[in-house]
Amino acid sequence: MNNKKKAFINVGFAVMTRGIILVVMILARRLLIKYLGMEIAGVYSLLISIVGVLSVAESGIGTAIVFSMYKSINDKNENEVIGLYNLFKKAYLIIAVVIFTIGLLITPFLPKIVGIQNFKSEIYISYVVLLLSTVVTYFYAAKTSLFIAHRDDYITSVIYAFGQIIQGLIQIMCLVFFKSFTLFVLAIGVGNIVQLLISNYIFNSKYENFSNNHGMISADIKHEVKRNVLSMFAHKIGGVLVSTSNNIIISILISVTVLANYTNYTTVLNAVLSLILVLFTSITSVVGHVYVSNNKEQFLKVFKRIYIINYIIAFVFFMGYFAIIDDLVTILFSSGASLSNSVILTLSISSFIQFMRQTTLLTRDATGTFYYDRFKPILEGIVNIILTVILIIHFGIIGVIIALIVTNLLITHVIEPFVLYKYAFKMKPTSYYVKNYLLMLYFIIMIVAFNLIVGDFSSNLFLNIFYKGTISVIFSSVSILFLSLISIEFRKILFEIIKEVLSFLKFKKK
Repeated sequence: MNNKKKAFINVGFAVMTRGIILVVMILARRLLIKYLGMEIAGVYSLLISIVGVLSVAESGIGTAIVFSMYKSINDKNENEVIGLYNLFKKAYLIIAVVIFTIGLLITPFLPKIVGIQNFKSEIYISYVVLLLSTVVTYFYAAKTSLFIAHRDDYITSVIYAFGQIIQGLIQIMCLVFFKSFTLFVLAIGVGNIVQLLISNYIFNSKYENFSNNHGMISADIKHEVKRNVLSMFAHKIGGVLVSTSNNIIISILISVTVLANYTNYTTVLNAVLSLILVLFTSITSVVGHVYVSNNKEQFLKVFKRIYIINYIIAFVFFMGYFAIIDDLVTILFSSGASLSNSVILTLSISSFIQFMRQTTLLTRDATGTFYYDRFKPILEGIVNIILTVILIIHFGIIGVIIALIVTNLLITHVIEPFVLYKYAFKMKPTSYYVKNYLLMLYFIIMIVAFNLIVGDFSSNLFLNIFYKGTISVIFSSVSILFLSLISIEFRKILFEIIKEVLSFLKFKKK
């Protein structure tokens, strides 16, 4: 199967399955707030963040294994692929033990971290259950990475979807019939066990020769793998420090109830983004195979196309998110869970800026250049935490978002493109910097203008969503059309993308 066909299949399966997951997960959160209250919803978000911090021990393994296998698979060196698989399988088992041990040591400090007056033993139990549920995922993680390395992302999409849907349905039943937080968390473990069983079944059917073969990898490859793992470890530490630590800081310095309100907005955001991001994750392996084929001119062309797609998706989505999210959260969760308009505007801008990293992140993972900016994420994480603590004291929840904007603009959007252009493209990133910052500035100007122009249409929330959502799409389309008129490069690449899509659709009809 060729690269393009695999890419479209991977994206198609991922979008379909994530869409179903999105509906089930949002319904489960709605019922969590309805039956157990906003405070418990905040506690749940916090526990997820704590386990997320612990999972940093795994960081780097998944991406490193996939990248390490690209060349071996491309060269049809099955013995080497088997050797890499067995190496990572052992690594995951060690990591599972480490995470569980550290997780148990943190347990006595939970009351301090959670910071609620009526701390119940049920929270201890739920935390340990969540910890065990996370550990289960490491027993099939190497298999998932193997599927992805072979560009069979659609297999992992279906497995993940099945487990998540089972989890969501059980959570809904636990809330409706038992109103139990512990059972709600236990459902996560059930979903992960389902994924483990399905992964094992497919793996045994698809890779029979892996069972009794230990494979062989050279010392050079082991050294390269070690280097890549350590590099990605640093990257993931930065990601954890930025994402999960923010929730912990909000809980400690403000309250879990405020965290729950904020999480309602980010839950919807992340749920929809997970649907959109499959477009990028599903083609990472395909881009990786283009890179190892040594066609650098074609690779740069692919990068530029992905960047424009990245920008258009981000522009339309985050304009729409800002337009309807407040009404949508009110409908989904509760009328008392609203954030101020300024917070929502800042969150939309911050998320847009964060999302504009996707092309460089995808290309970095596909090319293995994550080694060269391995210290960037640690700097990013430390700066973000310091800024968050300072700004949250003075500005509240909006300070958390401003800290993230500053960190992204001054660190990630500077260092990541520099490394990518220097080591993957062998070029200077000057033109990329100018284009990237100007395009982000253009979006910020447009969304602020949209905020000033468009207001509520009706007291009916559904009519409001339809009205503002429609206006946001029209406004975004006109803005992008105007951009294509004034930018020759943007227009050229946009037309190439449209031509490629139309060509594919025409081929499919035949």
